[in-house]
Amino acid sequence: MKARSCSYITKILIALAAGCFASLSATAQTVVTYPLPSTAAVSPTYTVTANGKAVPVAYVATPGHNDQTHLANFMSSGVVTVVVTASSNITSYNIKPSSFDLNPAVSGKTMTFTLSQDLFDSLPTYIDLQINPSNDSSTGNVTTDLWILVDPLEVNVPASSGSGIYNVTASPYNADKTGNTDATTAINNAISAASAANGGTVYVPPGVYSVSGVALKSNLNLYLAGGSVILQNKTLGQGHGFITGSISNVKIHGHGWFDGNAVALGESEGSGNRNHMFVPSGAGPLDVSEVTFRMNASWTLNATTPGTTYTNVKVYNTRWQFTDGFDISGSNSTVNKCFVDTGDDAFCSKATSNSDLGNVVFKNSVGRCNSAFMKAGNQSTVPHHDITWDNMRGTHGGRGCAIDDESGNSLMSNITFQNSVVDEVGPGGLSSDRHNIEFTNPHSSQFFWRGGFFGSF
Repeated sequence: MKARSCSYITKILIALAAGCFASLSATAQTVVTYPLPSTAAVSPTYTVTANGKAVPVAYVATPGHNDQTHLANFMSSGVVTVVVTASSNITSYNIKPSSFDLNPAVSGKTMTFTLSQDLFDSLPTYIDLQINPSNDSSTGNVTTDLWILVDPLEVNVPASSGSGIYNVTASPYNADKTGNTDATTAINNAISAASAANGGTVYVPPGVYSVSGVALKSNLNLYLAGGSVILQNKTLGQGHGFITGSISNVKIHGHGWFDGNAVALGESEGSGNRNHMFVPSGAGPLDVSEVTFRMNASWTLNATTPGTTYTNVKVYNTRWQFTDGFDISGSNSTVNKCFVDTGDDAFCSKATSNSDLGNVVFKNSVGRCNSAFMKAGNQSTVPHHDITWDNMRGTHGGRGCAIDDESGNSLMSNITFQNSVVDEVGPGGLSSDRHNIEFTNPHSSQFFWRGGFFGSF
């Protein structure tokens, strides 16, 4: 039994998605996976294959909550057949975003469907499967989500050695990739050397690197190979960041992870001592693609660097309060084809720097959260202007969108939400009085809402 209903707009989107699906070639193509780092828990509930190849499934359980998140990420060049096997018979399910009409075949414990990394045109193929859903009576949230995240194959993968390559495990850096010895000095020395070379590539091979902080510098390429994880090894405290630096001309890419390690470090939802994760500053530009940022205890991505672009970046945390996903504080920035699963706001603009925040675009991205899925604010110490959310898909949000100047009261103008759908809007664990669209900003002007839907399914 398929537990789903649709609005008129959602039905139109389903028809469009089905049209894209019908045009796909049936030829099977390449599937690339990477092993889960040893720091990740393996799903006890689901196994996944793509074209018969096992896809590792990571698992996150949130202390103090009933929520469970399972994530399977792979790369593909074309059409693949995905088989999900659950630990018990599949009797009901939801597929979200609701505009993704897959019509899987279900038999006993297995679900089978066909996907491509470009199945849904401008949207990434990031799918939330809620199998045998059960609701938490205190929040109304479906408590188990299995995300299938299909990315394009990597391009422009650097060599692991040679001219201009600064491999953190090679001499003279010799970073320990077992996680047993602190690798902070080794990795930061490699970053310094690549920056001094005015364009070197820091190469992080598969492995676990225990680090107290990453100090970025300008004019470099930081590559995290699939299966690598830079693991935070100590709590830094409120007002501090794990990945910092005043930078320009930096690219960060690859299918590796930055891991905030919040639960293992003893963080908790009520703690006031939680550091932010990614907080570089400077003149920019900054280009971040493919990398996963996970398990942070507070704001995750909060670069103030102007000209920052995020593409196919994935964020998933516990579902604690204050674990925002994207908090964009640099002008002329873009978030495109990205993913968030977190406990607080998902895709936000925050005017926290010394100059106006303007010309920011969030587009073609997917996720779920317990607070606002799209939000301007609530930090507005300087004016916001020309901020747009376009073609966004949320599977759940405590609020669909929000404009909030709780911290700052500066003018917000030309704030646009368009062509976006949030399937479920309701209590998100932060309070019981959330609304689909919430405005707590008396100083905003020229707000636009164009073509979308927020509702409960």
